[in-house]
Formats: sequence, C-alpha cells, structure tokens
Amino acid sequence: MVKNNIRAFSLIELSVSLVIIGMIASSALSVAITSDSYAKITETRAKLDAIDNALSGFVALNFRLPCPADGELAQTNADFGSEGTRSDSTCPQKNYEYDPGSGVAIYYGVVPVTTLQLPDDFMFDGWGRRFKYMVDRDAANNTSTNADCLTGSGNTSICLKGMTSEEININYVNGDTIDASVVVLSHGENGHGAYNKAGSSTRINGFPTGNPYRDNSIAEFANAMLDKDGAATAAAPDIYVKEALTATNYFDDIVRYKTKGQLVKDSGYLFFDADCKTAQDYINDPSGTGYCLGAADEDTCEQLATEINSRCLQ
Repeated sequence: MVKNNIRAFSLIELSVSLVIIGMIASSALSVAITSDSYAKITETRAKLDAIDNALSGFVALNFRLPCPADGELAQTNADFGSEGTRSDSTCPQKNYEYDPGSGVAIYYGVVPVTTLQLPDDFMFDGWGRRFKYMVDRDAANNTSTNADCLTGSGNTSICLKGMTSEEININYVNGDTIDASVVVLSHGENGHGAYNKAGSSTRINGFPTGNPYRDNSIAEFANAMLDKDGAATAAAPDIYVKEALTATNYFDDIVRYKTKGQLVKDSGYLFFDADCKTAQDYINDPSGTGYCLGAADEDTCEQLATEINSRCLQ
C-alpha cells in the first residue's frame, strides 16, 4: 500500500505564515510611503531652486522683485502666474497686504511663474499646492513703478536699491531672527494655508477638528496666515523656517528667503546704495572736478565710473 505523505498546514502554521506575510506587506507599504514623501520633498526643493534662480535673474534685469500672482485664479485664466500690469507702486494682483502702520506693506500671493518665465508647473509644490510668495513692497519697486523711488518722502515707498530696512521677519527655532525682502515657501504635506491646484478663494486647512496638533502648531499658523479653523488672520509678516516639534505641535513647511544683500549678490552685482550713487555722480560730472578731482583726465574718470556702475544694482 502506498502511503500518502502530503499533509495540510495546521492552523498554527497558517497563522504564523499570515503574520509573516502581513509584516512583509506592511514593511513594503512603509517603504513606499517614505519613498513617495521623499520624492515630493525633492521635487519641491528642486522647484524652489529654479524659482530662486529666476528671481535673481529678474532682479538683474529689472532692479526689483516681481509682485505676487493671484492664488485664486485657475490655470486657464489669462492672468494665471502674472504679477499684473504695474501702474503705480502698488502690487495689483495681491491676495493679502499687511501694513504695520508705518506705510510699509508686505504683499502676499503665489509665485508669478509667468512673469518669471517659468513653466506653469513651477507654481505647484510636490503635493500639487501653490507655493506662497511674499515680497516687501519696497523691494518690488524701481524708478519705473515708483516716481519717488530714489528720494522717498515720509512714508512713501522707495525701491529695492534704496531700502534701508526689510520688513519680513524670519524666525529660527533657537530664537534668532533676521529680516528679509522676499520669501517663497511650500506649506508641506499637510498644506495648511496653501491655495489648491485648481485655484479657489478657500485655502487648505491642514488642522481639521480631531487633528492632535490642532491647538499648538503656532509656526504653521503664522506661515499660513490661517488659524486652526482655516480662517484668515491679520498676522504680522512673521515667517518660521522650522519649529521645535513636540507631541502636540507640527511643522512641515519648506521655506526659502532672501535678504537685500543676498539678492544683490545673487543677481551678479556687488554694490548698491551710496556706492552706486557715487558712481552715477562720476558719470554725470565730465568736467574733471568734484568726485573726479585727482583723476588723470576725464577719460580715466569715465572709465572708473563705468566700471563701478557696471557692478551696481541701479
């Protein structure tokens, strides 16, 4: 008689097998989620690099930063990604404006990709939300957009060239602060405060009822200019680049900013303010007197002036 040696799995063996399969599946899912998150962060940072370079190029050509684009416009709208037509010192397409009472305004909106000659896709971070763009009003003006640019009067806005102070406050987790002229940020995975891809006046609330971080994620609320209920706040122009995370707060924003000095340097210039004005005085004084006193001749003065002026942010 032939013996049959084939036997079935016992319930215990089957249970162990299912547990092992579950562990493998769970591990694979975790790796996939981590990989997807990393890819979105990498895409976001790469786009921020491109926007950063485009802003430097814009400053080099225009001696100012662009105004924000309107975050509520659909991609099919003719004004999508545009800073709008400038007729005075005010940014026309802003979604929000903050004025601390000194006549200095901060304009908020989204990245003006069309004005920067970037593809439409650079409006959106790795999660498909629109990048936030914030600019100091003075930094968004030159002599064409503001007739009072060079001199200023009272609380009248001046220009990037003549800025003596910057109004966007950058806050570090260790308590250090710095003032900047422009900020571009992604609202991260939770998207709190971001305009969605389709375009809408309603921005994303990343802290709905039941969210464990809803009451304490102060840095997220400040960057978003939205409270925990998704309502717009008239917040000061404070931006946080990081937050000390605890069991009850959350922060996933990816932030870039530039000071005036960084803008000048990254735009390929070396001088601004007094040095540039002196250089212009050289050029406007062909007589060999005044600032040119001591130069060997008028041509030497002109050559010096031209050299200095070529390195100036006008």
